Order: sequence, then structure tokens, then C-alpha cells
Amino acid sequence: MGNKTSTGPRPRLVIVGGSWAAVETYKALHKEFDNKIIDSKDFIEVTPAMHYYYTGQIPHEKISLPFEDSILRGTHIHGKAIELQANAVVVQTADGLKTIEFDYCLVATGALYPSDMKPNFEFKTLHEYRIKIKAVQDKVLNAKKVLVRGAGVVGVEVATELAAIGKQVVLACRGGKILPKFPPKAQRRVQPCIDEVGVKVVDSNQSAPSAEDFDLVYDCTGNTYPIEDNILNKNFLNYRDDKGRVRVNDFFQICDEKFNPIHNIFAVGDCCITQANEEKNINNLRNGVKIVAHNLKELAHKGKDGRLKFKCFPKERSKLPLMALVSLGRRSLLVMGSKTMRGEFLTKMKKSIGPKIIKELTLKERKRSKSQ
Repeated sequence: MGNKTSTGPRPRLVIVGGSWAAVETYKALHKEFDNKIIDSKDFIEVTPAMHYYYTGQIPHEKISLPFEDSILRGTHIHGKAIELQANAVVVQTADGLKTIEFDYCLVATGALYPSDMKPNFEFKTLHEYRIKIKAVQDKVLNAKKVLVRGAGVVGVEVATELAAIGKQVVLACRGGKILPKFPPKAQRRVQPCIDEVGVKVVDSNQSAPSAEDFDLVYDCTGNTYPIEDNILNKNFLNYRDDKGRVRVNDFFQICDEKFNPIHNIFAVGDCCITQANEEKNINNLRNGVKIVAHNLKELAHKGKDGRLKFKCFPKERSKLPLMALVSLGRRSLLVMGSKTMRGEFLTKMKKSIGPKIIKELTLKERKRSKSQ
């Protein structure tokens, strides 16, 4: 029999990082594993909603929550993971180095943007962080002319939200192409929404705008990852690529370039690269979390009758369903494969996602105290 019926201790799972993928995996596994979550910040944040904060549409309290007020209370270790070992993580805390042992580990550290749209890996508190982002918000709200570099989902959302509050926005992208990884039909449907809020799209290959001509520049050209201080460097250097992304196999176990896995260490979310090299949208992240949670349960419980039945992530991007909700200022675009839908009600739906996630994570007693 596996651990499902065992009266012994639950398997120890250490989750490195406090990203959305980390929190969702915690929720899926907390009843069957003894979970610990290591994060350099002492709060949870719905980072994809941060441009609504910077543009003054949603208060940060609605899209963030201290770990102590969340359903993860008591499991959070406030520190920076500096080294991953075969059965332990070395963590730098305010009280010095600590070694946290595990039976299973999940790396879910997320990623960074060149601009201030996402928190970095610095050791911080929510109070310190809110002081920093308030200064960024003031800079955004006081700017008149803004340059946004990159026309993927994040770049398009940032550009249109800024334009919707009256900023003069130039969106610079290669070939002048918006949402280059989306179907042509979706690209055509986005253009009227961009025109409606007054965003000017330019081809950065032909005439790259000078940053000196703008009050504010947002670089949304893609994620970045830690290199020099990557937690894999000492013991698992071959298990990351040259950009700092964690390599994973179809089961989300970390692996080397020949796909040899470490069976008890997984990675999911923005920090990892699969064979499909998929878009890091909410749908693909949810799919990844479901697969990781299932496979960790199988591994811990030794399957049924001793046989493991792992779930797999597709090897090819073409096998993944395209589903995305793109905020475009007044109106938003829902893309489902080759089908699209556009409307103002979708904008309300998109803006409600962050607050809804935080509400679901808030402890019941904390919810009651807020309502009184």
C-alpha cells in the first residue's frame, strides 16, 4: 500500500519560489505532503495584474497577500534559496544559512523582466516592496510619453493600458508585428483595439525609437533568469540551459541535455523550459501544475500495485491548445485556437482574476476581520 492509507509521516515536499505555479502546486498537494515553501519575499503576488496597479486601476492590496494571512501560513520559509542538493536546499535567511531537507523538491522560481513589471529575487518584505512599487507607480502616472519595447502579450497589455489612461504610447516591435506567436486572425482582431486607445506601433528593425525622447521606457522583450546565482550551479549545472532556465522532461522532472532526469526533483512555470518551449500563459501553466501534482503523487505513493502512471506534457508546441485572454485597454480579446471574441466584458473579467486569486488564498479568519 502507498502513503494514501499509511499512518506514517507524510512525504516532505520543498517548493522553491513563491510564483503562481508554486502556490497552485501547493494547493493541489498540501493534504498529502508535508509542504514547505521557500521564497525571498514574505508575500504572494499576482504579478500578471501588476500593470493594473501601476496604472492606478487596482490597489496592490487586492493582488497581494502576506504569507501569514494566507492558507500557506506556517509553511513559508523567508529566505533566498542559494543551492540545490540531491535531498536538501540551502537557504540564506536573516538568521544565517539553513539546510532544508526534502523527499521531493519543486523548483518554481518564476522569471524576471528587464523592467519593473515583476519582483526580483531580492530578500524583501511586503512593506519594503510597496514603498518601491509606489515610486514606480508615481513615475508611470506622471509620465506623458511612454515607449514600450516588445509586442508579445505583456507588451501589448502594458501599452494599451497606459494609452487608455491618456499616455502617448509608442509600441516598438520587430517587423511592426503585434502578438507574433498568435494566429493571423487574432493579430487582425487586436489592431482595432490598439488603434482605439491611440497606441502607435513602429518597426524597431527600421526605426528604433530613442529612449531619450520618452519619460518612461518599458522593456517587455521577454523573461530573464538568474545565471551567476542560479541554485543549480553547484550540483546540477548541466540541468539548466545557458539562459538560466531549468531543463525538464515530459514529466517535469529536471533533466540534463540528454534528458537524464533527477527523479525526485521537479520544476514548473516560467523558470523551466520544456521540449515544446511553450508560451508561458495561464492555460499552459495550469496544465503544467496539474501534471506535476499528479506525477508527484504517483511517485510518492509508488503508483497502484507498484506501477507508476505518469502524465506527460506535449513535446510539440503545435499539440498545445492556444487559449489566451489579452487585456487591450477598453476592450479585451479572448483567443481560443482559431476562434476569437472581443468585448468590454472581457476586460472586466481579466481585471477580476487577480483579486479573485488573492481572495481564494486568504485565510477565513482574515476575511472575517476585513469585513468587520
